[in-house]
Amino acid sequence: MRIAALSLVALTAVHAQEPATPAAAAAQLRSMYLQQAYVDGWLEGEKLARRFPASPEVRAWYVVNYATSGLVEQAMDSARTLVRQHPRSPWSTMALSFAQARQVSRVHEAVPAARRALARAPNDPHLTLLYVQMLDRMGEFDRGLAYLDSIAPRFPRNAHLFAARGVLLRSYSRTLNADTSAATRSRAAFADAIRLDSTNASILYLAASNTPAARGDTTNYVLLRKASQLSPSSTAINAAYWSALQARRDLSDSVRRAMGVADVERYLANRPNQAPFMYTSAGGFGTFGLPEKREELYDRLLHDYPTSRYAYLVRNNRLTAHRDSTRVLWDTTIKPRPTREDSIRLKANLRRALNEFIAQSYHYSLASLGDAYLTLYGELSQDSLNATNDEILAAIKGMVKYNTYNPQWTNYDAPMLLAERKLDLAYATELAKGYEAANERQMQGREKYTSIADLAESMDWVKAHKHDVLGWILFKAGRYEDAERELLAGREASPRVPNVHYHLGRVAEEQGRIVIAERHYSKGYQYETSGFRRGVLNATALKRLFEARTGSLTGFDAHVEQLKEEDRARRKEMISNSILKDPRDVPPFSLERLRLDSVIAGPRVSRDVFKGKIAVINFWGVWCGPCVAEMPQLQQFYERVKEDTSVVFLTVDYRDEVKTVRDWMNQKKFTMPVLLDDGWVTEKARINAYPTTWFVSPDGKTAFVHRGASDVVLEEFLWRVDMLKGGLKTGGRPVP
Repeated sequence: MRIAALSLVALTAVHAQEPATPAAAAAQLRSMYLQQAYVDGWLEGEKLARRFPASPEVRAWYVVNYATSGLVEQAMDSARTLVRQHPRSPWSTMALSFAQARQVSRVHEAVPAARRALARAPNDPHLTLLYVQMLDRMGEFDRGLAYLDSIAPRFPRNAHLFAARGVLLRSYSRTLNADTSAATRSRAAFADAIRLDSTNASILYLAASNTPAARGDTTNYVLLRKASQLSPSSTAINAAYWSALQARRDLSDSVRRAMGVADVERYLANRPNQAPFMYTSAGGFGTFGLPEKREELYDRLLHDYPTSRYAYLVRNNRLTAHRDSTRVLWDTTIKPRPTREDSIRLKANLRRALNEFIAQSYHYSLASLGDAYLTLYGELSQDSLNATNDEILAAIKGMVKYNTYNPQWTNYDAPMLLAERKLDLAYATELAKGYEAANERQMQGREKYTSIADLAESMDWVKAHKHDVLGWILFKAGRYEDAERELLAGREASPRVPNVHYHLGRVAEEQGRIVIAERHYSKGYQYETSGFRRGVLNATALKRLFEARTGSLTGFDAHVEQLKEEDRARRKEMISNSILKDPRDVPPFSLERLRLDSVIAGPRVSRDVFKGKIAVINFWGVWCGPCVAEMPQLQQFYERVKEDTSVVFLTVDYRDEVKTVRDWMNQKKFTMPVLLDDGWVTEKARINAYPTTWFVSPDGKTAFVHRGASDVVLEEFLWRVDMLKGGLKTGGRPVP
């Protein structure tokens, strides 16, 4: 698959004066980067890089703007050429590391390369800034902050480095063990940066983007409006400004739309026929609820610039719309349910759109291509009876090549399907053997956000699945004893994986050991009894064996009820054992409560509302599929506890616009309390997985933390509440 270099066609940047020297050219491109005018820096940079080919700094700033504009693979090519031609220049090395940091397969090379660049010019403030920004992108927050501390005497009044400190502190504040002052220090760093330079668009933009504000607070809106005036061509700043305008609650919908549309039209009028600005304007029209104007610009981009990155983005956006249209097929909260004819039509449209997207001659984003292959594989695997071996193998190979961040699909699901079809078992084995290593790469850096115990449990789960898929491949190859050894190793790694028990049952059945098979299926069934889209393999096998053994299904329901009771006892014990050994106080908060019947701001709620009581706090968002899926059971839970004066149930919406939450709640007829986040969720509560639910004991400490959604929420949430009522010990002390 060829990666295209974008032709600029008629795209030209407007500048008052052409720089006469390499130093002036570098300063111009640097200024564009520092003002978030990345597209200008890319367009002008292409000309200046050709004009001053002997200047590594000019060409490096071109690469930096190029990469930040989203053309990562193309920036990598330019950076490699620069390094070959100027191998000893720190700017060449920094340009390469900057591009590597944005390419998934090369991120591990980025920071070492940046350090080598900085070692050659340790006193250059601009190389220093790029290095610090890269450390933030790589999640090296502690290292970035320590480095800024070490160089502070050298650059005491560099506003951009103060802003970089603010960004690092904001990122650090979200990590698992960050000290509670990080968010406050982040705000102070941005205040220092603005005090040093209040006319820099990038500093204002970063301050607004990294400083949470209460719903209805216009502080960040004011910063973004000023930033957009200072850098009128910045695509990033203007898009953020329009979002901030749309979020204002002191203006009516009609006034916000009128103001926003007028601003988008002014923005577009400055460069009406230039692809980057047409694309950004299309997004602006979408923000203010004018999809017809967005689609009109999309059509113009496809017609006038068919091979440009922006036409590519349009095709990707429309592919995403096709994906979203199929949500009705699995979202159980959507009523009425789609008909069979609707389902066939939606799936056919999606598959056609996927194949058209993949077949493009040019691909500007390998990540987007990988996503398309992954979705196509998912569609083919769900319709495997009608999909050919060639179609499935091509989708798998494309997914493996271009989608490097979903090992569950590439290294587990795909080899499982290959095994089922007895298709290229050697290739299936190769993929399966890479499952553990692929997950380890995915988990790098997660220790900042997840406990060591959770990480260890995740890796045990991964090991179990690796043995599971390898065992199943061996089973399909007729090597039953080898298959059983692999599967037993999987069960040893983690007994909670239903498929391992099912596959052990299948091996035993194939060997005529029916009693042993039934034991495996029974155990696997107990791990299938919760979770949306729950498995049915073990349940189906159990039913089949029971009928074969007894000649009928009489008594099967009683047998299953016994297994369910055993499973409930197991789950209760697990929940009891999961009570936190080191409980933490719920951080203070004062959040607005959503009014379902009015646009007027609701009353504010603080943690005092559950003082001396048991509290259940659910973190969710309308954008979160699993959160939405469990909402009906959460409503049932609320109905069960709302009259209990010893229990308080709250939900906290994260990241949605107020109107979106209100409309959704009213549409679904949900009445549970919803608080509106103002930054507390990530800054203080440090929630990084959704849904997450806290169960708080009467002394104000989190006793249980439940992550993820399931269809036994009502049952298991009530268990936890009852355990706290019964005085279950937390942190070595009885709960009051």
